[in-house]
Amino acid sequence: MRTNGQGNTLDQFQKAVRDVANLTGYPCIDIAGRSGIGYFTGALYMSDDLHINAAGGARYAKYAHDDLRALSRSGFFGT
Repeated sequence: MRTNGQGNTLDQFQKAVRDVANLTGYPCIDIAGRSGIGYFTGALYMSDDLHINAAGGARYAKYAHDDLRALSRSGFFGT
């Protein structure tokens, strides 16, 4: 669990995203929680244990795409 210059971890940032979605009532596309991109898979999907590499980008895009399509089908975007 590496920290940034302010002492924060990737898990803390991921939790903050989920918390804000919960507080605002907006759906959360929880890629971090479902995709397998995280601390233990950093060598596979990240270039520096924080920023995604090409393989991580493809995996991230798949989850974002699938969840955005589901939100669209549910009428979330008004279409």
